[in-house]
Amino acid sequence: MIVWTSKVLKYAFKVGLIDSNPFDRVIVPKKPAKRKKDNFYTKDELETFLNGARDAGMMKYILFRLLAFSGMRIGELIALEWSDVDFASQSVSINKTLTLDKYGQATVGSPKTTNSNRAVLLDDVTMTILRQWRAEHARRIIYFGKPRNNLVFASEHGGHLSNGTIKGWNKKSLKTRD
Repeated sequence: MIVWTSKVLKYAFKVGLIDSNPFDRVIVPKKPAKRKKDNFYTKDELETFLNGARDAGMMKYILFRLLAFSGMRIGELIALEWSDVDFASQSVSINKTLTLDKYGQATVGSPKTTNSNRAVLLDDVTMTILRQWRAEHARRIIYFGKPRNNLVFASEHGGHLSNGTIKGWNKKSLKTRD
C-alpha cells in the first residue's frame, strides 16, 4: 500500500497536479530483522540424536559425537587425518578444512581464519570411542586393502566425505527421531 501510494503521489507531482509530494517527508520504518532459528541441540536432544547415530553405525556415531564435543566445522572434520589425532594428550589438531573451489571440486586448505588453527582437548568417552574407531578402521584396511589416504572418516571409495552427505545423515536421523 505504501509503495502504491508513493508512486501515485510522485506521478501527481510530476504532472503538476500537486505542488509537492508529501511522501518525500515520510520515513518508512524498517521491518525488524527476522530472528534466525537456533541451530543447536539441547542436552536431551543431543543425547537422543547420538543414540540414534549409534544405532546407525560406529562411524556415524563417532563422527557426530566429535562434531558435538569438539566444536569442529563439518569441513574441518572431513579433512581430519589420523596424524591430527593425539591419543597421548587426548586432543585433535585442527589445521585444515575441505572446501569447494570455484569449479566445484573438493580441495583441502587452511581453515577459515588463522585463529581456526587450534588444538581441541577431548573428553575420555570421545577418545575411547575414537580409539575403537581407529581399531575398526585398521581392521577394514586389513580386509579391504590399503586406503589411499589417512582420513579418519572416508567415503566408501576411500575419498573425502561430502558436506552434503553429513548434512543428509543429520536430516535423516532427525526424521527417524521424530
